[in-house]
Amino acid sequence: MTTLLIVSYNFPPIQTPESIMALNSVKFLSRLGYNIIVLSVKSTAKGLKDHSLLSEVPEGVAVHRVNSLRSIVLRLLHGFSILPDDKVGWIPFALSKGRQLIKQGKIDVLISRSQPPSSHLAALRLKSLTGLPWIASFSDPWAQSPYVRYPSSFVKRFNEYLERKVVMRADRLTFTTGQTKLLMVNKYKTLDPDKIMVVPNSYDPSEFTGEKITNDKFTITYAGSFYNIRSPEPLFKALQLLNSEENITGKIEVKLIGSIGSFRHLISEYGLENIVRVIDTIPREDALAHLYGSDVLLSVDAPSQQPSVFLPSKLVEYLPMGKPILAITPEGASADLVRLTKTGIVVSPDNVEEIKDTIKKYYNSYLDSTLEITPDWDEIRKYSAEKGAKLLDEAIKGLTG
Repeated sequence: MTTLLIVSYNFPPIQTPESIMALNSVKFLSRLGYNIIVLSVKSTAKGLKDHSLLSEVPEGVAVHRVNSLRSIVLRLLHGFSILPDDKVGWIPFALSKGRQLIKQGKIDVLISRSQPPSSHLAALRLKSLTGLPWIASFSDPWAQSPYVRYPSSFVKRFNEYLERKVVMRADRLTFTTGQTKLLMVNKYKTLDPDKIMVVPNSYDPSEFTGEKITNDKFTITYAGSFYNIRSPEPLFKALQLLNSEENITGKIEVKLIGSIGSFRHLISEYGLENIVRVIDTIPREDALAHLYGSDVLLSVDAPSQQPSVFLPSKLVEYLPMGKPILAITPEGASADLVRLTKTGIVVSPDNVEEIKDTIKKYYNSYLDSTLEITPDWDEIRKYSAEKGAKLLDEAIKGLTG
């Protein structure tokens, strides 16, 4: 039996999108017959957790959790984008435990997952020490992310140096979109495209049971956080316009499940206190119930002058629900997915008027009882966790013979 050591800072009970994607990989690789050992961080008092997720970890999967050094200095350095992430204090503990696990038993393949990049940096060192075959799986770009604003060219080059070390040293790379693969190949000219696989974010069909929370008005729901340049402001502007034209107060509710950080003040600024409802992060099962009970599901990406490389896991998880999607996103991976699966309408974040008109269109269809879509289920099933695990299975077999 082939044994995998999966290095992933994020893993249940930590409640993050990356934690769910890591769990999906573990569940379905386990079903393919792999012996799996997970190396993660100890669950601390800080951060969001959902202990119900632990029941989803397959029996026989060994999960080892180690400490992480946290300090004000590390947080400040990350705050200025000098460090690749604020989890670097985990690396020495992960290295120590990783070496111990490798010495104790036969490990055949290393797999590291980001976010955060610190998981890759720990695996990079383990690779150097042991020579084990290594797959580095990226959920998002790292140094090439358009969301990151480096304080100086030196800091950017430092992060690119670390990124280059990872992508060149890993035996296989996986990215969630073809756009990210192209981005990396164009950046690192000596990077072999043949060692890169596109393994999209995925959903586990068994989670999507259809249990729902009932609403008494037309409801649009977004699950996820807003941060950096991913802002809800275009949505808020559109809702303000629609409210001035139609008076939608009491008729339409927009639920935002998760953190909206510094954008919260915009709700009152745009007069949307009785339209927009913020629900702080809740257990996954409850969040899915809110989504199933909604009439339209919302995805919001940051504006981009270039085709967007991002494919949020929450958008992929909307697909099996079979509900109309409003995708406020630039052209790119997310827009392509919504169109290919025939699950909704794509609108640019820069086009507030069109966002308003699309919400109005969906609302009128709701009033007429004609709000429905005809998804392409064959395309949607390509994003199941089973399909993703089979792609990883191909990569693993290519390394182990």
